[in-house]
Amino acid sequence: MRKVSTIYDRFIGVRLSWIILVILIAICLYFGTEYYKGKLEEHSTALYGGLLTSLIAVVIQMLMEWNEHREIEKFKKMGILKILPNHDGKQDYYFKILSSANKNIDFMGSTSASFLRDFVSNDKQSGEKASALIRAIERGVKIRILIARRDDLDITKHAKFNEAKEKLEKLQTDYPTCFNYFYLSQKPSHTLVTADKECVVGPIIPECKSDVTSAIHALTDSPYLNCFLEHFEREWKKSITS
Repeated sequence: MRKVSTIYDRFIGVRLSWIILVILIAICLYFGTEYYKGKLEEHSTALYGGLLTSLIAVVIQMLMEWNEHREIEKFKKMGILKILPNHDGKQDYYFKILSSANKNIDFMGSTSASFLRDFVSNDKQSGEKASALIRAIERGVKIRILIARRDDLDITKHAKFNEAKEKLEKLQTDYPTCFNYFYLSQKPSHTLVTADKECVVGPIIPECKSDVTSAIHALTDSPYLNCFLEHFEREWKKSITS
């Protein structure tokens, strides 16, 4: 899995700049005092000039990074954890989120075929990742899945729809108290995976495979996610009553 940097990594750079700045100021003060006393030799004077230049460069760099840090703090306050440029290593990434769930897991997307393929296996020898949803159900986690109706999908996705429907029906039969799925009233425009207090949401682009689309991983109390989570609940209520 390719490492995805968190949006807070830049903060380390800001702190490092402060450390370098303090060291440079201390050195410059020392050489400045020596220069004032007339104790600096000619080659030391050149060194002092170089240190002053470095000090100015560090101050400029620090100011730029501090401005970035202020912008990052805005994301932090919004509850955004990571920006995912694509879905490389998606099984590993989603597994960490799903395996931490103790109350609920929600999914919304076109067919859920890839999601079920990655995380639904009754074979105990298949490993923790491949049976993540089954293990979650065994922990008492409630799972809700919303997918598009077959008629709302492009014909190229009908095979995936049929594959997913077979698994969904079996899960609903085997685990009626913990697992439910329904159909969306409209074609979905985004995918959503929620596990307790964490959520990953990304766009559905017809011309692109889900593996190459970006996504945002955030806390469920993030104001950024309000409309997505409310949309899921509205669609779920519509599906139950229809």
